[in-house]
Amino acid sequence: MKVNDFLTEESKKLIREAVVNVEKTTAGEIRVAVIEKCKAPFFHSWFSTVDTLTYNRALEEFSRLGMSATRDKTGVLICLFLREKKVWVIGDQAINEKVPPGTWDQAVALIIESIKDPSQDNGAGICKAVELIGKHLAEHFPRKQDDTDELSDDVVVEKE
Repeated sequence: MKVNDFLTEESKKLIREAVVNVEKTTAGEIRVAVIEKCKAPFFHSWFSTVDTLTYNRALEEFSRLGMSATRDKTGVLICLFLREKKVWVIGDQAINEKVPPGTWDQAVALIIESIKDPSQDNGAGICKAVELIGKHLAEHFPRKQDDTDELSDDVVVEKE
């Protein structure tokens, strides 16, 4: 599936708005990346599963987007791989120290549920996931008085 078929411009706008609204309540930073195809080096494909390949690629995207450069190490990346049908939620160091393993499974489920339901816009599940992640971030990392928006709120799109 192509990114343009998966997310409309309106969907991207709504996701951005959800991120902006959530970040008003937390010191955390959320980014959303939608990648048409996991472009992993050829030699990996012989020795790695789709989970390993996409997870490692999500970690690369986390780094590329500067997610770990936030002041308090409170970045969270929602990364979707369309061809591979995989979704990962990656938290930075401070997030992983406070949020128990498995916390993001519900966010992933919201996205997958939306994708599988033809009556829902694909962006709706991503917005719900952003809101859920935001609740966890606000609980553990409330917005600070001197908080600034450290990362772009735009949806990252990588086409094949």
